[in-house]
Amino acid sequence: MAKDIPKDIVAAFETLVASASQQPFGAWGDLASSVGVDGPKFGLDGDLFYTQARAAVVASAVHFAQTDKSGAPYIDHPARVHRIARDLSLPAGGFSSTQTEAALCAALLHDVIEDSEEFFHRHVSAADLKALGFSSLTIELVELLTFNAPAGVTEVEKLELKQAYLERIAANPLARAVKLADTCDNMNTARQAVLTAEEQAQFAKKYGNYMTVLDFDPATEWFANSINN
Repeated sequence: MAKDIPKDIVAAFETLVASASQQPFGAWGDLASSVGVDGPKFGLDGDLFYTQARAAVVASAVHFAQTDKSGAPYIDHPARVHRIARDLSLPAGGFSSTQTEAALCAALLHDVIEDSEEFFHRHVSAADLKALGFSSLTIELVELLTFNAPAGVTEVEKLELKQAYLERIAANPLARAVKLADTCDNMNTARQAVLTAEEQAQFAKKYGNYMTVLDFDPATEWFANSINN
């Protein structure tokens, strides 16, 4: 679901992409002001010197006009994924500080390529993320976490593509940790409550397959507690 995206937000994003290599803090500030980034929502202090704060700004711009099935701002989802990854799924993996930083940026950005064309009316690419100064590891993770089936594929083909997508994620421990955080939020009982019984059954089947391919037990304490929180 979506509402109209204000043209000034898209224009501010375009300006930032074009000039980010010169480190224009003013351009970052302009985009942050346009989208009204709420630092506490992301557990960040909002200092645009830091890449996680910048990732929050980009995600807030791309998802500005997007809402979830309950009508809530969609940006709340990557904010929660970031928190779950930071507090639960990444610490469980024993990653380095560099890997953790890249993965936390990817948690915020995980849907920006996938959703940008439909909701932002301007395709956001890996090249844009590179121009904005995000690390090659962050960009690699965002690309791994992006699923867009080509137009014209059958439902069977789409399922096969989704299976291959999940298998690629499962083979990358960092991407897997972010995807587990994403799945955890999507399986949250409060979010599921707005769905019809049929939709809940479809989600249960879908995410049951996710758990199988990702080789993860949803009864794991941190995951089970978060789903029901």
